[in-house]
Parts: sequence; C-alpha cells; structure tokens
Amino acid sequence: MDKVTIVFNSCTKYAGVTVTPLLYQLAALNPGYKIMFVLGGHEEYRVEVADTTTFVSTPVNSFDFTGLITIVEHPELITTPYIFYMHDTVSLGKSFFEKIQTTDFEANKFPPAICFEFPSANIGFYRMSFLLESVPKTILAHLKNTDSSEEKLQAFKHFMIMLEDILFKLYPKKALRFPHKPKPLWGEEVFPYGSTTPRIRELYEDMDFCKYKASWSPAEHYNITP
Repeated sequence: MDKVTIVFNSCTKYAGVTVTPLLYQLAALNPGYKIMFVLGGHEEYRVEVADTTTFVSTPVNSFDFTGLITIVEHPELITTPYIFYMHDTVSLGKSFFEKIQTTDFEANKFPPAICFEFPSANIGFYRMSFLLESVPKTILAHLKNTDSSEEKLQAFKHFMIMLEDILFKLYPKKALRFPHKPKPLWGEEVFPYGSTTPRIRELYEDMDFCKYKASWSPAEHYNITP
C-alpha cells in the first residue's frame, strides 16, 4: 500500500458531480491506499488533506493531462514510487483494489509504465522516476494550459485528442500493455451525471473499472461539461 498512489484527474468546474460519487465508492471499498484528486481550472494552487485523501486544486486546465502536469510540477505531492492515473468519470468495480494489491511493484520487474491499448486517455500505472525524466517532463510542460475560456478549451481539446497516450506512444518499449483493450459498449449511451452530455460506458476489465466516455468520435465542437 505504500508503493502506489491512486490519482484521479478532475476539473473544478464539475468536480461536484463527478468526485462525490467516487468518494462514496472509495469509502465503501475502504482501500487503505493513498488517494489524490487533482482539480484543474482553479484560480490558485492549493492542497488540502483529509485522512488518506489529498485534494489538489490547480490553475492547470489541460484535460486528460492536468493531473500528470501537476504532479510533475510538484513531485513532493507523491510520496510513493508509482501512481495509478485515471479519471473522475469512472465507476470502480469491487475487485479494483484487489488488482492494485496483486500488482508486483518490485523495482527490477516493474516497467516505467503499464498502459491499455490506444486510445486509453493516458490511464495506467506510471513510475514517478519515469515521469520526472527529461523528455516526459518537457512534453508535459509544453502541454500546460491555464486559460479556461471556452474558446481556448475548445481549441485545446482538439489538440489534446491528437496527443492522447503520447507518453505511451513515445516509449513503446518502456510501456507494458495490459492484455485486454478497453471495451466500449456501443449503442448504450448513458447520462451518469444528470447533464445533457451523452456518454458511453467503456470497460477496463484488467483493472475492474468502467469509464464514462464523452468524446468517443471526432467533432467540430466538443461538449466539455459533465
């Protein structure tokens, strides 16, 4: 349990409807792991700690990359050698933490990253020392955005989609892949957060969680509400 921190990428604008259900799930599962929520698009940088859960508010607003950028800028936030990086728009299965627990984190066996087949929204295990290497750190620095205007976010969303899983793509020999590709359940649009944004469920069976995915096909204008 002292080897990995579970990092949830989120956004201040809609964390109220996405983070709260996760907190209830986490309380029910009683994981005993360090948990972190990174909330992008905030006016200032702030860190709050409640038991084993850390809430980091940051002006960074780079969609799927916000959390990665933030912990690379502030590596003191992570006191474990590894993180499991995911999104707040997920529902955790009962065996999610069992799968974390059975992961072999021996340094001589564990790769710099373990990812899913593209596209996986940058979700996966990362070794902190890998993220802090010169090239990954430089890439993430160039992906930093702090402009939360609608115009900027729309332009940045198109840019981010093109760069999805960029660290995994640049280091194919360093990134071990899970056996199963994320499985989209086509034709089953859902509205888990009570908004008008349709989503599909995408199953990540190797780690037992479901992601509610909004941007599953190219578009001229993306709905960036929950």
